[in-house]
Amino acid sequence: SRLPNLGVLGKAEYLSLEFTHPWMSALPLQRIDGSILFWATTGVVSRLWAARGVH
Repeated sequence: SRLPNLGVLGKAEYLSLEFTHPWMSALPLQRIDGSILFWATTGVVSRLWAARGVH
């Protein structure tokens, strides 16, 4: 994997920071697999649902 020492959830959390904090846009996202980006998006959606109290 391109992000060592991180599981799928860890990678999703890592990318969610990119979406949340524009100042992290300097990160080389172009080197991240689309599949990981998919999981990151899923994590963000899950977080939004959790924020609404939906489990």
